[in-house]
Amino acid sequence: MKTFLPLSLTAILLLAACSQKPAEGIDLTVALGERVGAIKADTTRDKLAELYGAENVVDNEYPIGEGEMVPAAIIFPGTSREATVIWAPDKKNEKVDRVVVTGEEWLLPAGIRPGDELAEVEQINGGPFMIYGFGWDYGGVGYFKGGQLDRKVQIWFRPSVEEGPDYEKVLGDSLFNSADAAMRAVDPRITEVAIVLGTKNQD
Repeated sequence: MKTFLPLSLTAILLLAACSQKPAEGIDLTVALGERVGAIKADTTRDKLAELYGAENVVDNEYPIGEGEMVPAAIIFPGTSREATVIWAPDKKNEKVDRVVVTGEEWLLPAGIRPGDELAEVEQINGGPFMIYGFGWDYGGVGYFKGGQLDRKVQIWFRPSVEEGPDYEKVLGDSLFNSADAAMRAVDPRITEVAIVLGTKNQD
């Protein structure tokens, strides 16, 4: 499967995520691997318009690396509620594969929000995970296999330090452990989060 670019545990995460009440009655909570607000795997394009208003849904394409684009729809574009719905392969407008959450109003669990550190993600995942080396199209994509986040999220990281010997050690098309000394030294932070709703493979 192509990797996209740019729950006992669930109960705890949802409790934290729901500690705030979204404005105007729109559900902005996230249940990992299950839903983003009211968006689920079987949500259609027509349902998006019904849920959020036709004027707030814009058809678009989303880059997945190496110049390839896939069909998508953006809800509340350019606002603090923006999110991009990526349609499942061969199921455009009919089935959701994942939702890229970008607006800051979305109530993601603490530890997987933009700006968070590796250690915070490891805590939620239940241990270290793998990250693709930086400096190429899929650079900085987290690879979760067997942990609590496996098949639930896709996370992009960017190093805070982009020079020096440690940075050179974590470049390229290879997987690196999040606990690796060089990876820690460049201090990667989350830049983007996608909640996986459809495709459940991460091979």
